[in-house]
Formats: sequence, structure tokens, C-alpha cells
Amino acid sequence: MALKDTTQLLTAQAEYGTIADIEYAMLSHTATGYLLLEAVAATDYTTYFWRAPKACTVTGAWLVPNGTLTADNTNFSTVSIGKEDGAAGGITAVVTALTTAITGTGNWAIGTTETFAVLPASAHMDAGEVLAFVSAKSGTGVAVPSCSVIVEYKFD
Repeated sequence: MALKDTTQLLTAQAEYGTIADIEYAMLSHTATGYLLLEAVAATDYTTYFWRAPKACTVTGAWLVPNGTLTADNTNFSTVSIGKEDGAAGGITAVVTALTTAITGTGNWAIGTTETFAVLPASAHMDAGEVLAFVSAKSGTGVAVPSCSVIVEYKFD
């Protein structure tokens, strides 16, 4: 629904709150994926979890672990959210990434949110592109616990 004139906007504001609240509700959307516990610490994993219905830009991303993870600077995982063209072409760009090293996120606790920093150069998605959670291991790796991944986006 598009607000066509100032009267509609003021009416909506009176009923629903501030203009910022209205813009947020109308423009921001979220996609959520659930990732299963990794069975083997040294194995890399990729899990696809969302397809863009139309062109959009990723504006935020968070991970919420359902288990604990002990950080280590030698044996860790680089977890990232990547995008691919939706035609099984593989990850074409990393939208955001963090590491589970001590110098990265540090230890994870159950239910504690880890915030990704979105890379603006890779944040745009075309219709049909797919997001994936990627866990790439360093050293002997670490088993990433099951977790929820939340991505906030706005349609272009």
C-alpha cells in the first residue's frame, strides 16, 4: 500500500505512531533461518535459508545460538551470510561475516545475540538470489551449535 498524499500520511501517523514507525513497518522486513548443530568440527557447512522475492538490500543480520561455543584463536569457524544467484552457481558474494575466534566474537552463550556487520558493497540482492549461512573452518575447526539467523532487509 502506498500512501498517496499528506492527508493519508497524517491519518496513518495519528493511528499508528510516528512517521518513522510507519516507514519501518512498511519498509523493513525480516527473514529467519534455523541452522542445525554441526556434527563434525572440521567440516565446512553451507545452509541455504531464504530467497529474495524481489530486489532488496540487506540492512542487518544477527545470529542467536541455541548452544554454547568456546572461542579459540587456532581452531575456529568463520561464519558468514553469502548470496548466490539461485541457479546453483555457488556463493557469489559475502554479505557479512564474523569469526568464532577469541579475537572475533569470543565465546557464545545460549540465547545471546551475535551481530553481523553488513558489507554495503554486497548488501544488494536481485530477485531470486538466495542467502546461505556458511561455516568455514580454520585449524581443526569448531562445531557451531544450532542457531537462528535473522536478516533484516528493505525492498528497493
